[in-house]
Amino acid sequence: MGNYDGNNFKIYGLYIKGNGNFYKQYNGLFGYVKNAGFKNITIESSSISHVGNEHTYFGGVVAYGKAVTFENCHNYAHIKGNTKSSVVGGIIGYAEDSLTINNSTNYGNISGNYVGGIMGFFSKRSYYDFAEFTNCTNYGKITATNYSGGYIGGILGYTDDYFNDYSENTFTNCNNYGDIVSHNS
Repeated sequence: MGNYDGNNFKIYGLYIKGNGNFYKQYNGLFGYVKNAGFKNITIESSSISHVGNEHTYFGGVVAYGKAVTFENCHNYAHIKGNTKSSVVGGIIGYAEDSLTINNSTNYGNISGNYVGGIMGFFSKRSYYDFAEFTNCTNYGKITATNYSGGYIGGILGYTDDYFNDYSENTFTNCNNYGDIVSHNS
């Protein structure tokens, strides 16, 4: 539990290249977080990738989060998931429980199986969980590559709801200007 304020400084030269066939791997500025907030972070001139088999999570800021918030976060890094179950997002790859993302953008090219310009996959695990996106924009090219074309979106790639209460994620003033490409490999 904690908060990180980047104070509007820019992070340059973040190069992460995961390698291996471990069950789960987390690739991002922060790998796995819980009950955390992130603000005023910009990542430029960077790349994140992984070569392996299973369950990898990628995000410019956070790879995997539970109950997280983002404010004024911007990603220019190119992020490439090369596994059959890669979850990739420009700001965050995967989140469960509650999520709020405000005033955040992605400019990097993003590719993977569950892939979105801002977020790859949101999982609602309780009736009270929610995902809210406000003033989020994607400018990067988003490519779904593996297995039935993958799951893809300019802002959010995929969401599930274990409780089947048909609640909706909230998108307010969000836009996608990047190309969206899906194909089998």
